[in-house]
Amino acid sequence: MLRIICSAAVLLASAGAASADSRHAIDIRNLASPEGAAAFDRDVTRAARRLCHRYGGVARIRCLNDVRDEALEKLPQSARLTYARARAGAG
Repeated sequence: MLRIICSAAVLLASAGAASADSRHAIDIRNLASPEGAAAFDRDVTRAARRLCHRYGGVARIRCLNDVRDEALEKLPQSARLTYARARAGAG
């Protein structure tokens, strides 16, 4: 089973809080289908909400976006391409 781990240490620091390390496993087994890409998006959104719950306003939006960006960056290049193709096919 392939998984990625999001670390919030840098993200929380960039949102203006004390750095804390928090990890969330996100399953990436089925990125080739639109349903699998949607499941990845849901998992990342859930993780971002858990990591960014203490922030409000612009800091929260920045934190949510940073978590999503990091999750995508942590995907292997081939998985990122597969995910992009599945997202394009879903829309």
